[in-house]
Amino acid sequence: MSETKSVVLSELIKKSNQINDVLDVVSEAEKKATYTRKSTTTINEGEVAYSEFPTYVKDTYGYQLLGWKWDGSLPDFGIKVFDVNSWPEIVQKFIPKYNPKQPHYFPDEFYDVVWGITRGYNVACRGKPGSGKTTGIKNFCALTGIPYARVNCSEGTTEDKFFGKNALQDGDTVPIYSPASLLAKHGGIMALEEWEMALQGVLVALLPAMEHPRYFDLSELLIGSEEQFIECNENFSMVMCSNTGGLGDMYGDYGGVNAQNKAVLDRFDIMKEFEYLPFNQEFTLLRHSYPDIDDKQLELIIRFGSALRNAFQKRDVSLPWSVRGLKTLCNGFLHYGDIKRTFKRLLSDKYSNENESIAVQTILDEILGT
Repeated sequence: MSETKSVVLSELIKKSNQINDVLDVVSEAEKKATYTRKSTTTINEGEVAYSEFPTYVKDTYGYQLLGWKWDGSLPDFGIKVFDVNSWPEIVQKFIPKYNPKQPHYFPDEFYDVVWGITRGYNVACRGKPGSGKTTGIKNFCALTGIPYARVNCSEGTTEDKFFGKNALQDGDTVPIYSPASLLAKHGGIMALEEWEMALQGVLVALLPAMEHPRYFDLSELLIGSEEQFIECNENFSMVMCSNTGGLGDMYGDYGGVNAQNKAVLDRFDIMKEFEYLPFNQEFTLLRHSYPDIDDKQLELIIRFGSALRNAFQKRDVSLPWSVRGLKTLCNGFLHYGDIKRTFKRLLSDKYSNENESIAVQTILDEILGT
């Protein structure tokens, strides 16, 4: 959200006769609990000084930050916006850059996700590929100045890659901390993609970080290190993002996915299902990214994506079409210069199965009027 838009929204909220209702929702006790800042950490001589908990530069409200119109149907809630430079230097590099020229859409499901992660709950997001699960978390961190790391939990992600390991450096054994361990120590939001594909050892090691008091046990990975147990920072949150939410995959759409133990699933306080963006939001999103494509052609591309998703739901095709796919078609159109040629060149081999090819061609005939 641009600074100008933020100021306008702020003024509108102040002038609204509903502002008293908004302020009553966030009690003084919650404000103190949410915005208390701890003192500067004692450090060794020569080290860079930093606050144990970073400075928030302002407090805002969920609806204002996420760009929603507050209609009173759900209570608003406070969110911290941080001073980027007040984070420890070692995690500042993980803070995403905010681009005001690119719109950020947060679907309704994000209300509960953001409320949960800003209050220390364990949150799981499940949904179709490209439905905005991890992108939404990253965009939220960009807006609030919070370090963000995305970790893919596929079977190749071992415990030492996930948490850290010992390594030789100038003849000495030194601990090498992973992004996950750094954020756990200093604060930030970690998005764990495809977490239900993680090795059993990784899942077991994550369990202590999902219960209070939260900590990372690195004793078997950083042998001899002074810091084998990392107490999770109060500004640290984990968000599990996946296609099935640990419930398993009955159709075989997502290879290697396993149904998770109920004891693991019970540790999630919030689990939200994500759908693809509605037409008007996808149109505005792509309009900002591709101003040289006229409205008619852009509408055809989005209609095709929507129809293909419906075909996926009916099992007529084996692959859905996410926003990433829509952007591919937009880039193809700018290159080929013709919408029919774009579809033909980019789709002919993606759906090579005979039945899928027929289903896709039927969709194209209906959309293009051929």
